[in-house]
Amino acid sequence: MFTVCCISSLWGTGFYMCYVWMATFEATFVRYPHPESAFSINTLMLTIQVISMPLCGLLVDRFTPQKILLAGSAGMAVVSAPMFAWLYELNAAESMVPQLVLCFFLALFGSAIPCVVTTCFPEDMRFTGAANGYNMATCIFGGATPVVATSLAGIPGFPAAPGMFMGCIAAVSFVAAALLPGVVARTDAKVR
Repeated sequence: MFTVCCISSLWGTGFYMCYVWMATFEATFVRYPHPESAFSINTLMLTIQVISMPLCGLLVDRFTPQKILLAGSAGMAVVSAPMFAWLYELNAAESMVPQLVLCFFLALFGSAIPCVVTTCFPEDMRFTGAANGYNMATCIFGGATPVVATSLAGIPGFPAAPGMFMGCIAAVSFVAAALLPGVVARTDAKVR
C-alpha cells in the first residue's frame, strides 16, 4: 500500500498543480499576470489532458505500464522546475507551450496508474488496497499541494520553486514505480 501511495502521489500533486492551481499561478505570481485568460487556458489544458489520456493508454498497452509510469514520472521530475521558471516569464499565449509539456508527461503517467495500482494487490483485497493507497496519496499530497505550492510561489526571485516541489514528488513516484516488480512478485498479479 505504501508503494501505491508513493506512485499515486504524483497524480495527486501534478493534477492539482497543473489543472487547479496553475490558473492562480498565472493570474497572481507570474511576471506578466493574465487573470482574464488564465482560467480559459487552464480549461484548454484540461481538455487536452482528457483527450490525450486514451492515446497514452495505447502506449500502456503497447509497452508495459511500469515503463510508462517511469517515463512519465522521469519526465515530470526533469521538466517541472524549468517549465515553471519559463511560465513565470511568459505572457498568456506563450504560457501554453510549457503547460502542454507538463500536460503530456502527466497524461503519460496518469494513463498507467489504474492498471498498476490494481495489480499491486492480490485479488481478494485488490479494490480495497488500491482505493486506500490511492486515496491516502490524494489526501496527503493533493491536500498539501495548495499550501505548499502557494508558499513556494511567494518566494521572491525563485519562480521555479513550485516546479521543484512537483519534481521531487515525481522523483518519489519514479522510485516507487521502479520497485514495482518486487511489489508485484509478492502477489498473484503480474505487471506485463
